Order: sequence, then C-alpha cells, then structure tokens
Amino acid sequence: MTFQSNMNIKEESLSPSSSCVSSSDGSNVYMFNYPMNVGSTRDQCDTPELSDGSPPVKRIRCENDDLLTSNPETKKKLKNVVLGRRRARGVMDIPTSLFPTPISYQLTPADIEKRVRRKKQNREAAKRCRAKKKAEQDLFAQETATHAETNEKLQEEIRSNLQTI
Repeated sequence: MTFQSNMNIKEESLSPSSSCVSSSDGSNVYMFNYPMNVGSTRDQCDTPELSDGSPPVKRIRCENDDLLTSNPETKKKLKNVVLGRRRARGVMDIPTSLFPTPISYQLTPADIEKRVRRKKQNREAAKRCRAKKKAEQDLFAQETATHAETNEKLQEEIRSNLQTI
C-alpha cells in the first residue's frame, strides 16, 4: 500500500488484516482490510465478522480520533487523505464540476412584490385560522357548560326519584 509523504504505515500490525497509519500531525488512523458484515444491531457493528472465519476484531479507538468527527478542519484532512490515495494509485482528482457552488440570484421587483403579497396573505390566513380555532374552542366550552348543567339537573332528578321510592 503506498501513501504520500504525509502518511506513514507503522511496521507493527495490529491483527493479520489491519494496519495503523499515522499522519504528519501525529493522529493515528487504523485501517482494516476485510469485508464487514454490517448488521442492524450495535454488537454486530462494533464487532464485525471477518469473511475468513477468524474471530471478530473490536473497533479500536485512536487517541486522536479526529477523522471521525465532523468539522471543517477534519473534512479538509480527510479530503487530503482521500486525494493522496487517489494520486498514489494514479487516479485523477475528483472533478469539481460534480459539486457546483450555489449561485445566489438577485430578486426582481416583481419577485419582491410577489413575496410581500404572499406574506400578507399568509398573515391574514393565519389570523383567520386562529380566530376560527378560538371560536370553536368557545363553542365547545359553551356546549360543555350546557351538558354539565343538564347532567347536574338529571342527577338531581335521579336523587329525588330515589328518595321517593
């Protein structure tokens, strides 16, 4: 396996199918050269099974596990590692046209007017919706009060009928 000058493979091997690669900044990256059977459970992901039947290897945590975090500096390091590997194999760089930079367009006065009109319509629709919801709640509250009053009268009637019996 060949890498650019900023990556060195240590001589010692962690297991028959893994190697430790350290970059120029001192961070270690452990690479496993075997196919994993990725399962749905956490145990299967932490202890992948090897295709040759050898016992599973636990995932090794590095002291500087910065290639696993997601920040701009880490992304840049990871990109450089990937591009270095591609160059070492003689493969061309990834074309930048695959990921075009987003273009922001200036809004025309008609678009601005349309946006303002839609916001105004949305505000009015929201007011109508809130008023309708409040009216429904008030109606339900009145019906509940009416039903509670009717229920109280009926219970009083039942009590009076039970006393007369």
